[in-house]
Amino acid sequence: MKQLVDNDPVTVGRYRTIAELGRGATGRVLLSSAPDEQLVAVKQMFPQRVGDSTFRAQFRREAEAAGRLSGGHTATLLEADADAVAPWLSSVFVPGPSLSETMRTVGKLPERSVLRLAAGLAEALVEMQQVGLTHPSLKPSDVLLAADGPRLVDFGIARPVGSVSAGTVARVAACAYLSPEQARGRPPGTASEIFSLGGILVMAWLGEGPFTGRSAPETLHNILYHDPDLSRLPPRIRQIAGSCLAKSEHERPNPAELLDVIGQFMACLDPWPEPVHTLAIRQQTEIDRLRTAPQQLARTMRRAPVSVDQPTLTPKPGPTRTPPRAPRAPRRGLVIVAGIGLVLALVGGGITLALGQLPDTRHRPVPAITPPPVADSPVLVPPPSPDVTDPASPDQSSPTPSPTPSPTPPADPDPQPVTPPPVQVQPSPSVQAALVATCNNDGATATAEPTSYMLSCGDGSAWLLDLRWSDWGMPTATATGIASVRSCVPSCAQSRAMPYPATVELTGLVDGQYTALHIDAPGAPYDGNSDFTIRSMGPVLRQ
Repeated sequence: MKQLVDNDPVTVGRYRTIAELGRGATGRVLLSSAPDEQLVAVKQMFPQRVGDSTFRAQFRREAEAAGRLSGGHTATLLEADADAVAPWLSSVFVPGPSLSETMRTVGKLPERSVLRLAAGLAEALVEMQQVGLTHPSLKPSDVLLAADGPRLVDFGIARPVGSVSAGTVARVAACAYLSPEQARGRPPGTASEIFSLGGILVMAWLGEGPFTGRSAPETLHNILYHDPDLSRLPPRIRQIAGSCLAKSEHERPNPAELLDVIGQFMACLDPWPEPVHTLAIRQQTEIDRLRTAPQQLARTMRRAPVSVDQPTLTPKPGPTRTPPRAPRAPRRGLVIVAGIGLVLALVGGGITLALGQLPDTRHRPVPAITPPPVADSPVLVPPPSPDVTDPASPDQSSPTPSPTPSPTPPADPDPQPVTPPPVQVQPSPSVQAALVATCNNDGATATAEPTSYMLSCGDGSAWLLDLRWSDWGMPTATATGIASVRSCVPSCAQSRAMPYPATVELTGLVDGQYTALHIDAPGAPYDGNSDFTIRSMGPVLRQ
């Protein structure tokens, strides 16, 4: 997963881009979000690869065919635009690591997981055959290990059967799983997909493909002339993979026949080992980081259109933007000082500065360095007397004082100092970076404010999803979200995840980690009210 940069598109169609999931010779896949914040995968073709109108017509036919897939073992297509400068199509984002990533970081899968992989991919090929699609280069990176089973993706570059020209051999990255007919330059078909599936099953158990050589030519030579060594495979996997890897395409089973070879394999609640779920959690954490990264927010804001109700950045003229007038009081003070010239001559410009500063303490916040207090300045304007009259007074002989206030009132016998308002310091929501332990094997994984959280570490049958936290880091952190629970009713093979609105509380904050979890999810199979003790290896249900 790669973070986008400034010259990457901010939007594709109505989707806002987040990160790059991968790229190939003809285009790339972008993790994006729909207007309702749903995550989607957008496959966008490179403009230089588009060519003429023939390509666009072909792209449109492929999208229409892919739209007829149910999405049971594929990624559901949402929409496509074949007329865009760079044609694109969007599908539901499938969370989970790819098989190739799993092999690199986790290693080979157990037998039950390989059988589950075989059953899911065979069902995907059955459905693709029914709508007339074939995958041009099925390989481990095209298989995602979702929580409830495998998903075959990247069929957006698939082509209707019989319409593919030769030249697939040039795709070195996929040559280890090509069929013999593809190695000879012939277009792929359903039989080619079956051969590729057999190679994927061998790789899932052994950690490497059955024909992988030191170079692409050596690998292609092995595909054409060498029989794979399947002796290290368990008998059931060896039987399935052996039938798929027949050199002659006429000797391979079709997808429906392959399902019969696999047998009525009962899907378990958790088809993958625990480390695969850890990869999925890390993936979700990385997605959350990318969605809120400063670079992503800045990139989005720079390209986002300005709303009509968004305040302009140009200062609006008004009293608050106009430089303040010189107050009347200082001018009157200067007139009085001019009337007592001897005093002005003695104290010089310092008196003028002091008189100019005094009114500002009443009209704007006190500056960092304030003038001396009024009581300490003997040269300040004295109170009115018969000898010093207000020049603006209409009747100087009148005993009635002028209603005009004195420009500089006499010093208050009990002065009230002008001080700036106290700074209000808001309490921090957390004094430390609180964490919560997650399901893992080594007790070393903990996270902060998880958006998803596995409750059943053994089989993955219960999750908390779409968590939105408040008061994180406080003694009690709360969240709202969804409790996703699988129930073996009527049977475990026919179970499916059911969502229930949930309220979550984390308590027992010890050494920066929460140790207790309470869930309130009315209607859930476990009566909707459960308590967990959070240990170093994840939550444990209290009996």
